[in-house]
Amino acid sequence: MGGKDGAYNRNKVAEKWKGQLADLRKADPKGYEHMVRIYPEMGHWMKLKDAESLPWMAKFDRNPWPKRIIWRQAKGITSRFYWLQIPEKHLAKGQRVTAEVDGQSIGIAAENTPRLIVRLSDQLVDLDKPVTISVNGEEKFSGTVKRSAREIIKSLDQRADPASAATASVTLKF
Repeated sequence: MGGKDGAYNRNKVAEKWKGQLADLRKADPKGYEHMVRIYPEMGHWMKLKDAESLPWMAKFDRNPWPKRIIWRQAKGITSRFYWLQIPEKHLAKGQRVTAEVDGQSIGIAAENTPRLIVRLSDQLVDLDKPVTISVNGEEKFSGTVKRSAREIIKSLDQRADPASAATASVTLKF
């Protein structure tokens, strides 16, 4: 990022995010991997200095089924984030969902979210075994979940990304 790239306050926003991401990484050393480099002498054209980001990004593989998710609905509201989904009619700003998988158990902390769809795959849990899902400390589901072609089709219809296609799901009300 060019430090003199002031259009739309890009330089100020980048500096703010640099600090926020560093704070998040400090609080969660396994999350928020980032690289923010601001070149004070540069404007919008950076004379290819930004090319350093490509080898940095190449060190990482995308994980469409992370074991831990922190999802906050702020400015942009979206109905699906990794393996969690909020039905369209229940979307609202200020929603926050934290979810973590530990073996066959999924623990979820949800704020301002009355309904949640947990999209599942064998990449996340073993669907041949029972799954337990708790929300805000209360067990909401325990049992086996069947894989279905319908779920795969629905998932691919929402997002044409085979790597993130769910094979089963559980809808939770709370």
